Amino acid sequence: MMLPEPVSSAMPPPLVEEEGWNGNSEDEAEMTDLGVVIKPTFRSREYWIGAHSWKNWRWRSILPSYPNLDFDQTNFGKELAYRKPPIGKYPGIEERREGFIRLVDHTLLRFREQSQRVRKLRIYFTIVKPTMVSFVNRWIGLATESMVEELDLQLPSPRNTCYTLPEAFFAAQSIKVLKLQHLKLELPSHGSIRFHFLQKLALITVHVDVQVIRSIISKCPLIEEIVLQRCLGLHKVQISGLFKLKLVDILQTDGEIETHIEAPSLQRLSLGHENYRILPSKFNLIACQNLISLCLRRVLISDQPFSDLISGFPLLEVLCVVDCDLLERVKIPNRCLKELLLYSSTIAEVDIDSPNLSSLFYSGKMVPLVASTCGFGQWEAFIALYANDRMDSHWFCKMRDLLAKSKHFNALTLSIKCSEISFDMEDLRGTELSTAPTVEHVILVSLPSLVGYSAVVDGLMWSCHPKILSLQIRDTQWESGINFIKVLHEKTLSRFDRSCCHFRSFQCWQHGLKDIDGDVIQEVI
Repeated sequence: MMLPEPVSSAMPPPLVEEEGWNGNSEDEAEMTDLGVVIKPTFRSREYWIGAHSWKNWRWRSILPSYPNLDFDQTNFGKELAYRKPPIGKYPGIEERREGFIRLVDHTLLRFREQSQRVRKLRIYFTIVKPTMVSFVNRWIGLATESMVEELDLQLPSPRNTCYTLPEAFFAAQSIKVLKLQHLKLELPSHGSIRFHFLQKLALITVHVDVQVIRSIISKCPLIEEIVLQRCLGLHKVQISGLFKLKLVDILQTDGEIETHIEAPSLQRLSLGHENYRILPSKFNLIACQNLISLCLRRVLISDQPFSDLISGFPLLEVLCVVDCDLLERVKIPNRCLKELLLYSSTIAEVDIDSPNLSSLFYSGKMVPLVASTCGFGQWEAFIALYANDRMDSHWFCKMRDLLAKSKHFNALTLSIKCSEISFDMEDLRGTELSTAPTVEHVILVSLPSLVGYSAVVDGLMWSCHPKILSLQIRDTQWESGINFIKVLHEKTLSRFDRSCCHFRSFQCWQHGLKDIDGDVIQEVI
């Protein structure tokens, strides 16, 4: 799993592979802006809206002078991707597969005969018969003869079989970018690897062992990026001697993996495991003091070792922690940190000493207590609560404390996915309450389907005083959004009627409203 470059938005970018590695990205769900921007003004508060401009645009004017070839079997029929298609279910499947083979053969032969170079070559082809191995070997040979620079091979086989790259492949000196999926990588019998100009290596669901990785690293001193995801048979990775290395991404799914990295030039690192129940992963990071982005996914590390690890990266700007279940109370003492992403159901407290922090993302079952020792800076935050959990008065009280005590929240994005929500201020009788904080902009991006929305409105508006409240929800939640707006509208109209508070020890949130610019509500409801 790859970590994105630093961004200023509070919306968390998906943890995906870097552009250029991922050939099949999932389409994001359509988001619909209801067109509702509500601007309540609470007493003794003012706000201003700044303007932004774009300038100094520059465009690339030079294009590659030799072509990129992308051969994807699914363009001839999605069923060609099946490793063992049911007999008789797809008439003409063999003819379509033969047509794909002829296309690849003809194109690569033409490039060789005309002595044309191939800049990029991608082949996605399922080897369903042993006789097809010879075709693939020939394609690889033609590609290397055409001095291919970027090679992407995705070659799945039926179960209990695996395509193995031919030995001649390791003599391809022109390759700079190599991505291999669903195959087996073995050292040639002569032991010679000539990828002298290799800069990027990605092995995904590849059968490989420590000797092969060690040999590639020792023979390819120009490597800048290494991606090892779901590799089978790989239980130890040692990386050193690569003085241009900038990115390492290791995602394991087959047992425990031991990782040793010594790379002063390393800037981006992602370590993770897909299995929740594993032994603690062993990793040793030596001389990685220039790291600016770190992602830990399902790594079993406790609070103090985690803080010690993070403090060893003084230039760290982006930190992402995903389901590291031993973490409960973490300290993040990084002066350069700009983005913090926490996906956790166990973290209860976060102590941040990061004066440059601008973006905080949290997704979990509880509202964490966030304390900050830095005295300045404004954060944009995204907080999501796991589905099927419960939000009550105490949850909203924790939200209020979070926003009040940190004093850094400028914009807050909330994703509410709970099936049960309640709010009654009488439940908080005897509780010491923080002063209701003012947040410049609160954005709701997800609303649950509920019988009533009074509790959501009361809890949200009581826990913070937004200057601007926006709804940006999916088409499927349109009805929930309308119902939320109707309840909000009714409550704002009753802000001058204080009879509801005669027998209460608390004042309702709407009585603190000075004014509201909500004409657009009338258009929606």
